[in-house]
Amino acid sequence: MNLARYHRAAAAAVLARAVAAFGTTDADPYRQAFVAMALALIDPLRAVTLIEALPDDPGLDRLLPKNAARLYTAEILGKEGEARWQATRQWGVSLWTPAGFNL
Repeated sequence: MNLARYHRAAAAAVLARAVAAFGTTDADPYRQAFVAMALALIDPLRAVTLIEALPDDPGLDRLLPKNAARLYTAEILGKEGEARWQATRQWGVSLWTPAGFNL
């Protein structure tokens, strides 16, 4: 996510595979939330569009996919300047795995 601070096009390329799979293959709401949050640092309008395209959650639990994506993205976009980038450093997450590697 910090790559977006210095080069948004490079960050978008790194994140492209995860964005393409957003809402289709991820069962883990945290992973989808992190993808949305990372995309918000590159292209906030596209992040909101992806989140809102998710099916509505059946409740208000913060761990449900759409709710988690909204909360994480709102948290990062609610910060400005250096505070935003400091907040990204607390989120250590791997959004990429080598081809052929299954977790």
